[in-house]
Amino acid sequence: MPTGRNIVAKLRFEAHTSERLNLARSRAWGAMSELPEAFAYFPLINQATELTPDELYELELGPFGYKGFSTNVDCQVTVTTRPEEEIRFESVPGTGNADVEATMRLDGDEEGCTLAATLIVSPRIPIPRFVPKGLLEKTAGATLRTGLQHAMSNFRRELEGEP
Repeated sequence: MPTGRNIVAKLRFEAHTSERLNLARSRAWGAMSELPEAFAYFPLINQATELTPDELYELELGPFGYKGFSTNVDCQVTVTTRPEEEIRFESVPGTGNADVEATMRLDGDEEGCTLAATLIVSPRIPIPRFVPKGLLEKTAGATLRTGLQHAMSNFRRELEGEP
């Protein structure tokens, strides 16, 4: 096990994306607020377990890594909503191996809307100093961005009825 001197400082990986939807805002909100079913749109989420209805979920995300260094992120998240506008997910302190924050936000009206998403992951597991920080940031950031982009495409395809 690496010691404190051999561990990289706390890392923070962040990704943002948005997607224009040819849907009424109310229809998009109905689909994205149906948890845990809506988690199926996100390829980074391997498993989602509802612990408390509509409030607390246990998630496994991943894998994240590069070559021989790989891990999954395990966390419990609380869910808060502002109806028809935003869903926020935040880690329960002291649970899992990473701090996770995510926001899904809808802007628009009944003519169409934009769904924007942000995902921030900060691992709480020891990362050996010999693993290049820049490489970690690049690969983890790319994994998060790709995962969010796929989620948005999945969401749009499902709701707009595209093949």
